[in-house]
Amino acid sequence: MMTAKQLISTAAGLLLLIGSARGDWNVGDPYKYVQLPNMNGWDVSPQDSGGAFTMLADDWVCSVSGPVTDIHLWYSWSNDVPHNFGVELAIYSNVPGVGTNGFSQPGNSLWSSVFNWGQFSTRPYATNSQGWYEPRTGSWLTNTHSIMWELNITNIQNLNQQQGVTYWLAVEFTGTNTDTIGWKTALTSTNDAAVWLTPSWVWTKLVDQSTNSMDLAFVITTIPEPSTSLLVALGGLALIGLRRQVARH
Repeated sequence: MMTAKQLISTAAGLLLLIGSARGDWNVGDPYKYVQLPNMNGWDVSPQDSGGAFTMLADDWVCSVSGPVTDIHLWYSWSNDVPHNFGVELAIYSNVPGVGTNGFSQPGNSLWSSVFNWGQFSTRPYATNSQGWYEPRTGSWLTNTHSIMWELNITNIQNLNQQQGVTYWLAVEFTGTNTDTIGWKTALTSTNDAAVWLTPSWVWTKLVDQSTNSMDLAFVITTIPEPSTSLLVALGGLALIGLRRQVARH
């Protein structure tokens, strides 16, 4: 039988792990769809330095029917100086590309929600030399920042998808200083290219300087995520055992 000291140590360790599982997504965790970030890639800014409105979107194919409860994505600050911000997410249907030069793009709005500062979590994810791209101005800058962040939005309500259907995730950053925040490009190009919305409300294909398609890095997940649920259960059992052990003494 574990001693009180051992139970305290075990419970403390489990609770620390539970705290780290506050919504962060790590490689190896469950997902419905994932596009991992390119550590040496670009951050695409949905606004230019004048604050002109631009939205970014990327598509995915639902792997399992049912709810989406968590959305995670990677981003950076152009000068590595973070600020408070908000984020508006929207899910669109898919309009397939038509013709030789046609490209797929978002269709009808299916769901949207605004998340203000404090309604999501962020954490530093990795460091490496990274570049900055403003689609509206066509500006490409290298080595502007080094810190990549992960944004975690959990407990999403009333968002369901059907297996095999293509959807689009659209993101708009809100608040001040949002011209210095960019959505990280993905490691590989999957499905159709990401798009950006011009001030005249026209979706435009996102391509790099060599006109290759660009995708953006994000994860679509659903609860219960086994790792977090298991940690919570084990932590509870450890605390119950601790109370019983202490009571006997």
